[in-house]
Amino acid sequence: MSVVCYAPSEDKSDAVVIELATKHIENVNKYVAVGFSNDLEMGDEPVSTCSFADNNVTVHLTRNLAQPKTNQPSDEKLLQPISSGHENGLLYCKFLQNTNKNLSSTPELPDLSRPYFLFIARGPIRNPSEPSKISIHSLNQNSIDFPQITPSQINLLEASPSRTTSTAAQPTDYKFLLVRFHGLLMVIAWLFLLAIGIFSARYMRELWPTTTPMGLKIWFHIHRTLNFVAVCCLVVSTILVFIAKDITWKGPWFGREQERNLSWGSIHSLVGLLAVIGGVAQPFIALTRCGVDHPRRPIFNWVHRIIGLVAFVLATIAIFIAVIRFKRYWADPTWSLICLIVYCLLVIGVVVAIEWHRIRHQTRPHPGGFEMRTKGGRHNYMDLHSSSSQIDDQQVKRATIGSFAAFVLVAGVFTGILFYMLLP
Repeated sequence: MSVVCYAPSEDKSDAVVIELATKHIENVNKYVAVGFSNDLEMGDEPVSTCSFADNNVTVHLTRNLAQPKTNQPSDEKLLQPISSGHENGLLYCKFLQNTNKNLSSTPELPDLSRPYFLFIARGPIRNPSEPSKISIHSLNQNSIDFPQITPSQINLLEASPSRTTSTAAQPTDYKFLLVRFHGLLMVIAWLFLLAIGIFSARYMRELWPTTTPMGLKIWFHIHRTLNFVAVCCLVVSTILVFIAKDITWKGPWFGREQERNLSWGSIHSLVGLLAVIGGVAQPFIALTRCGVDHPRRPIFNWVHRIIGLVAFVLATIAIFIAVIRFKRYWADPTWSLICLIVYCLLVIGVVVAIEWHRIRHQTRPHPGGFEMRTKGGRHNYMDLHSSSSQIDDQQVKRATIGSFAAFVLVAGVFTGILFYMLLP
């Protein structure tokens, strides 16, 4: 747990007194810092840092560069240390910081006459001999070393003499809303539109074989229409999240710290992007479809199915990561997770039931026929297979339609609940 206190300086009208404190942590070579952000992202933002290295305390102004994720020290004269300490289980420092009203050419120094979201973070120092070179803080939202964020923007020049931060952070900032709309579109696309589209292609091919509006079977109309709308949702959703992240790739990349590359946010970005690529590629792969009787048609069928299935599984994993790890975007993270688990179990249950019914129908022995003699002595062969087959086909048709209705109901209800959980 870390704390920041701040108040306008009584001696200098263009300065603010800032105090940073954090509970004792095992490694002495640590830092505690306050970042000044216009939104909920710490990209290219100014940061004031207190570094504790080998029982020495230094104060630095830095610029938190987005690429690569390292902090570059600035002129230390812009900060004036007042006091510091490392005792009684606390790391503490107090310093005077210029408001930058008349130093706008100094990018490392924030203009404290404007309001900011304050990020309070702590983490390790790379090298005790260079205390200004700090490493990235924890990216695990469940960690005590994950940054705390003020619930609203704060103008330090108008601050009360004492104030602390909180872990709650639900401001209606536009980037926060963009991420939520990104989630809304992804949930609709994958859990509703594409799920039903996949179901129709897998299980509805034999329904209404003679009904062909515009020369195409009904299942294909359902499959193509839902997939087209879903792909539009995927593209728009991806654009929204890139705008929210300042057109910056947040997934794994060369030269970044291992902790950042293996963070849940990074994994979510990578898994989600692979799912989107697979989903968007499917309509283009469909353009290569050959005729039904072509010898290479089975190859197309398997490629199309495997890519679609892998993309759907990856998307489901990405949504699970979002529900479990990015809790601040959900109205009720616990119920959202329960809803997603129940959705998956019900979908698996419906699919298993249909597959079992299909296998049972295919392996069921069909009755033969028997010979009857008429009064005139003529032989009449009574074929029972035809009537029995018609009855079985009707049963399969009814079961398929019922399963489709159940699948749509499950997908619609649980997608609707998750949609509600993501509403601003």
